[in-house]
Amino acid sequence: MLDVIQSLELKNILIKDSDYRDGWPEKGPFNTILIANEIEKLNNNILNQLKIGGRLLVPIGADWAHVIFEIVERQSEIEFKKTALRENFFIPNPKVIPKVNMDRFSDNKIVDSIKSVAIPFESIEKYPIDSLLERAIGVIYRPQTERMSHYFHALLPSQFDEYIFFNTTKAIKPLSDSTFPSKTLLEHPFGFIDS
Repeated sequence: MLDVIQSLELKNILIKDSDYRDGWPEKGPFNTILIANEIEKLNNNILNQLKIGGRLLVPIGADWAHVIFEIVERQSEIEFKKTALRENFFIPNPKVIPKVNMDRFSDNKIVDSIKSVAIPFESIEKYPIDSLLERAIGVIYRPQTERMSHYFHALLPSQFDEYIFFNTTKAIKPLSDSTFPSKTLLEHPFGFIDS
């Protein structure tokens, strides 16, 4: 983001990478504040750093999959107007991102990365994961995010309760056409049965 701002030669934008709750009182008050990570709720500390007439754009939600963008406009010293824009899917900001050399995927580097992210899940070491290093696909169907991006950081310990590895699979038969409505959208849920 800093590269884009510098390329536009904008001089009136300040960027601070820190915990939003503290705000930046020594530089405020501000015309506009953008919080770039989802938060559970706003506190007065950050709201009080807006100028009267100033606006705050913030993604609010309990977790990255349940986020609503809100615009908060300061009307007076004590009055704020909140407008919810729409529900959104927010890319999570993981605490740990495994470092992997993208030029050459060495099996050892990938295994080490998986183990480093899986801590304290030491039981992952008992699984024979060497045969699983070629591809990993995570599929989560959630109706509320069906039309939004399904890409996510695959940091399994923080996102899933359990892991299931399938070392062997067999072909499955799709559901019959009569299961689906006659006119389907381009994006729709689908299912398979194993007969």
